[in-house]
Amino acid sequence: MTSVRGQGERDLSCLSQQYKSTKNVHSGLEPDILEVMVVERQMLDKTERLLDICKHPQYAKLAKQQELLLQQTTETEKDTRRHSYPLLSDSIARLGVDAGDDGHVY
Repeated sequence: MTSVRGQGERDLSCLSQQYKSTKNVHSGLEPDILEVMVVERQMLDKTERLLDICKHPQYAKLAKQQELLLQQTTETEKDTRRHSYPLLSDSIARLGVDAGDDGHVY
């Protein structure tokens, strides 16, 4: 599912670039309106296809799994930071440095 979505997004990006180039005025000439309309239609078709993919139940399941994985990763990072700070405090204590209540190290 995600590879299809990724391909769709790349196609849409290419079409977007093509659309921008057809909208640009070249050598003082107006762009061909039919060419612009064709590219707009292709962009609309690709967008509708991406929306259909995103609505698919399989995609929703994958998106939920990805969200849970991201949440777990964030929690793991927080735990890692929480555990690494006490080690830093222990290292400072071993050096005989004392941090005062005001946050300055004495």
